[in-house]
Amino acid sequence: MSIGGIAYAVYFGVAADGPRGGAIAVAISFAALFAARGTPQKVIEMTDPATGGNVGEEGTPETKIELLVTALSTMIDSQRLEKKYLTWTTVMGTLVWGFGDQIARWFGAPI
Repeated sequence: MSIGGIAYAVYFGVAADGPRGGAIAVAISFAALFAARGTPQKVIEMTDPATGGNVGEEGTPETKIELLVTALSTMIDSQRLEKKYLTWTTVMGTLVWGFGDQIARWFGAPI
């Protein structure tokens, strides 16, 4: 989005249009941050194919512990990946939001 805003400013708009892509990128980043996926909840609520019941409610203590460990591992992995992408997108989007007009002028956008 950030590059798209600068490209739009260079080819179709003016330098002041450059930061808009950064603003949109930051908005999308925050939307992704606050969107709830419920992945660990889905893992905990898995059904047992043999009985058709909820494994978390009907399983043995060992099964319940294994299910919770799986849910925690899934949550940690997804949060680690989200952290990397959100850090990159918010930093780059914010920089383009702040300096997109100057970047667009550097690439030849009209004032």
